[in-house]
Amino acid sequence: MSSMEDLPRTEGTAPRVIDANHGLTTPPDRVFVCLDWLYVRGPGRPNHINGAGIDLSGHAPATLTHWVPTVSGDWVAIVNFGVKYADGRRSELWLREQMVPDYAIRRRPDRDG
Repeated sequence: MSSMEDLPRTEGTAPRVIDANHGLTTPPDRVFVCLDWLYVRGPGRPNHINGAGIDLSGHAPATLTHWVPTVSGDWVAIVNFGVKYADGRRSELWLREQMVPDYAIRRRPDRDG
């Protein structure tokens, strides 16, 4: 192909506007980020346990605001989520507007279901 303009196009998604006058959009989707799939430890790397570090294992509750397609045909979610500290402190490290590959996203059950 001679240029990117010749490629088929699929646009991403964004929150649907409910009330443009007041800037209201649909609420973000409730999802989990599979941290084990997102943060993979390099092969053969030794552990150096740090009690003040963040725990990058398990599933983190997240809100998904929209999807963005990649040029190779995959999708990345734009999400907000927090990761817990290993020492159990109440605060979390909040990560906003992070790109997460589709394979590391799982739907959370509906609030009513």
